[in-house]
Amino acid sequence: MKKKILITSKHFQEVLSKYKKKLKEKNISFDIIKSNQVVKKKQIINIIHKYHGLICSDDIVDKHVLNNAKKLKVISKWGVGINSIDIKFAKKNNIIVKNCRNVLISESTSNYVIGMILNITRKIHLCDFDLKNNKWKRYEGEQLEGKVIGVIGCGNIGKKIVIKSKVFGMKIFVNDIKKINKNFLLKYKAKQTSLDYLLRNSDIITINTDLNPSTKNLINKNNFIKMKKNTILINCARGGIVNQKDMFYALDNKIIKAAGVDVYEVEPPNNKINLKKYQNCIFSSHNAFNTKEAVDKTNELVYRNLIQNL
Repeated sequence: MKKKILITSKHFQEVLSKYKKKLKEKNISFDIIKSNQVVKKKQIINIIHKYHGLICSDDIVDKHVLNNAKKLKVISKWGVGINSIDIKFAKKNNIIVKNCRNVLISESTSNYVIGMILNITRKIHLCDFDLKNNKWKRYEGEQLEGKVIGVIGCGNIGKKIVIKSKVFGMKIFVNDIKKINKNFLLKYKAKQTSLDYLLRNSDIITINTDLNPSTKNLINKNNFIKMKKNTILINCARGGIVNQKDMFYALDNKIIKAAGVDVYEVEPPNNKINLKKYQNCIFSSHNAFNTKEAVDKTNELVYRNLIQNL
């Protein structure tokens, strides 16, 4: 029986030529919807009934979309986060949802987090900017040895950050809804703590959780005021975990010292936000995962997840 799939993932569309022959051999035809970031819900909802499979990125696939997906058997998500998909409704309707929890994304994202920490504490971005503008200026930085890093979310990415933080001689606190393996904590001299304790006692805080109802706005005004005034916040997870308005309030009022942000509540972020004024911060374009090795592996997993469950 011939199957038909819809490809809305911009990432997968970029390598589609590599998979056209494979799809044809599997008797699978496809349609695509192009976009710069995510495909709008209204573009999907009226055509989803035609397809047996969907390859998507962060497009909204809620119960209203899925209710029209009469033939849909599998959703293959490009990437890790599945907060944009109504998992419960999909399961109720026997639609399999697969994402790409691969070790290479954990490696690339954890390296990016460490890169942001090094950049902010040593002000490398400011030196680079000045020298490119013919200014010779030195900036006093901070050592990481002896600093306390608080790791919120200790899954694949969080664990990699713990491992790499130990190399720098940092003291490590971790917070997770699950009990973390005791041997892992002992090996890397990390301590599992409450969220409140971590927020109050960390010099650097990195967010590494999924976005779900329990983590939405997890870091808000009430939690910012618990932090030390010298705190550096890093978020390479999901924008909605940190309340963006509250974060900028905390930066503007020197409640925290700096932030490294790769993800936003709306992407791209609203251009009314004057990011240029936050010279002590690093902002990037949802790019933490983006290494050749991780992207190639993710494309293969997306294809495999589709084929194995179609």
